[in-house]
Amino acid sequence: ASPMTTLRLAALAVLAAASVAVHAQSNMRFLKDAPIEKMTQEDLALMLRNSNEALTRNADGETSGWANAKTGASGTATPLRSFTQKGMKCREAQYTNHAAGLNGGGKFVLCRVADGSWKLVS
Repeated sequence: ASPMTTLRLAALAVLAAASVAVHAQSNMRFLKDAPIEKMTQEDLALMLRNSNEALTRNADGETSGWANAKTGASGTATPLRSFTQKGMKCREAQYTNHAAGLNGGGKFVLCRVADGSWKLVS
């Protein structure tokens, strides 16, 4: 896979680009009208960094945002609650993302795995 495809897939695993249930789709067509499909590599990197920082540092209910002045893309990440699951620190978070006139968002549960990264659980 190309670096851009890999970055999009990594972003997809962490974000909430579309409110469509990912598990219900067997391919990537559901991204056609989702903000992530219109984001540049720089947008995706900013979104991922914001998500990681919000999950790692923010208190429950505290929102962090990102924006790319070059593209107009932006978004937010808000951890809603923290808990432990299978020995891992987990957080439910609300995301919004905007790019090229498209808006998306949703709630997801992510858990911190052994390497320190956040893994999408649901």
